[in-house]
Amino acid sequence: MKSITAQVRAWITRKPSHALLHITLALSVLLTAESVRALDSTWTGVVGTDWNNAGNWAGGVPNNGVDTFNAFVGPINSFSEVTVGSPVVIDNLQIGGNGETYLQVENTTFSVLQTSSSIAGFVTISSSATTAATTVDLGTLANFSSATLSGVMIAAESFGFQATVQWATANIQTIGSHAGVSLHGAGSFIRNSSDNADALAGLSSNEGSFSLSDRDFTTSGNFSNAGELSVSAFGSDSTLSINGNLAQNTPLVLDDGQLNVSSGGGFSGVIEWAGANIQTIGSGAGVSLHGAGSLIRNSSGNTDALADLESNEGFFAVSDRDFTTTGNFSNAGYLGVSAFSSDSTLSINGNLAQNTPLVLDAGQLSVAGRYGFSGVMEWDGANIQTIGSSAGVSLYGAGSFIRNSSGNTDALAGLESNEGSFSLFDRNFTTAGNFSNSGHLQVSNGTLAAAAGGDFSNSGYLQVSNGTVATAAGGDFSLSSTSTLVLEISDESDFGAIEATGLITLDGEIVVILNLRNGVPAVENSDVFTVISGTGITGMFYNITSGERIFDQSGGYSFLYTATSNNVTLSDFAAIPEPSTYTLLALGALTILTAMRRRRANA
Repeated sequence: MKSITAQVRAWITRKPSHALLHITLALSVLLTAESVRALDSTWTGVVGTDWNNAGNWAGGVPNNGVDTFNAFVGPINSFSEVTVGSPVVIDNLQIGGNGETYLQVENTTFSVLQTSSSIAGFVTISSSATTAATTVDLGTLANFSSATLSGVMIAAESFGFQATVQWATANIQTIGSHAGVSLHGAGSFIRNSSDNADALAGLSSNEGSFSLSDRDFTTSGNFSNAGELSVSAFGSDSTLSINGNLAQNTPLVLDDGQLNVSSGGGFSGVIEWAGANIQTIGSGAGVSLHGAGSLIRNSSGNTDALADLESNEGFFAVSDRDFTTTGNFSNAGYLGVSAFSSDSTLSINGNLAQNTPLVLDAGQLSVAGRYGFSGVMEWDGANIQTIGSSAGVSLYGAGSFIRNSSGNTDALAGLESNEGSFSLFDRNFTTAGNFSNSGHLQVSNGTLAAAAGGDFSNSGYLQVSNGTVATAAGGDFSLSSTSTLVLEISDESDFGAIEATGLITLDGEIVVILNLRNGVPAVENSDVFTVISGTGITGMFYNITSGERIFDQSGGYSFLYTATSNNVTLSDFAAIPEPSTYTLLALGALTILTAMRRRRANA
């Protein structure tokens, strides 16, 4: 069975988790004094995750099957995972606290006879294809009133057997801003336990999260979405049909809410409504399409609702599929394309309004291409020599490209200046000549190199994470007084570094970030990190002097900082004792001193 973390990730990405039958409650709310009843047992999680292990409870396993047992399940150190493997019947369930709690029920039932209180987070019910149906009865759900679900996320996942979450008088017309509902598979249901009716039959508004996977859903009428509306199809076709209009699709504009459609394996995922026609994605809205079978559709004429998309002020992303505009395009928001399981190209059939001659002056462009696939964003005449202060470019993976479709050339070949945001992840990049950064520049697991003889200057924020910023053939590297240089260190072979074949000028601030592994450093006291090297070094950072110790950003560890005429090294790694350790040392020293004085007095 998958770990709970994998299950949560699967739900967030709207992909089914093919696990055994389970129920998950994820909760993150403080219990109020009014909600707390006299408790018979409290979860401690001392010996693991098993509900039926008495060692995990203060007060015994809460499952006596009679109407007298009140249980509290809450987070231990901000997180608890609890699994149930046999039927449970309790009177009242109080669940929550400072953190997250996951209650997972496998191949069985979970029943609350009276009230489930102080619930917030999410509930997931899943059935495997080889076991049995599952029902979670929450009794009276305190988070539901006046036809609104609030403060809790509920999901029912079915893989061939019926999965049901139910409570008395359940009738959800509105999913609140801090709530959510997720349904996977044709056998997934949210029900009213009073009459076994569909609790979502009258759903008309979503302010939080509503998602479907491998099943269909049709509203009874018009629908309002100010939250996140998602459909995914990986095991069968899946369609969310609004039987009327979408309130946020005012004429030609999607002005609020996030629409996500994902597909794979040859299946189709669809969101549709009458008159759907999006020419502009507004600043408060977003659209994400994943896979060739992902579609937002006008149900009136069965046409593509994005066929005339010409402007994005919010969020628009495509992954593992192609998308082509009908003409010129304007992007003042986030525009992304990613390729992880197939090539993906976002083609603007004309010009990008924000690429004025040689400058990208607004909008964030993000391109990812990994695992041998190519992610491409292209438009006519694409040529970016300067990333403006209100713009950004992010390249992730060796297969990521921004291209001039007119000549099929690299739009960043002449890049010489960043005033906004420029990020490289798992990718190398070489500039055509000199390069200057006055904005935010990040290099992670790759190399940013100035061309032979080219100089590199930084007056902004430069972060190097397990990568290198380099110059070649005598190129100089300089940091100004406004510069912040951030170097991340993971272990002796993975750390950020500056390597220049010419002179290096130091100024501004240097910051060290130590990356832990399972909460523990992978650095030894004997390790020596050459983080800056060149043919000659002048200047100094204002926050450290050679021979002093530099603390990592957390303040929990330090290195000896040494600067010579041609390099800077970090060595003599050490952990900083907790304040209590210093107190104990001081008390110990005081005790020894007192004892010595007494001996002298008695001599």
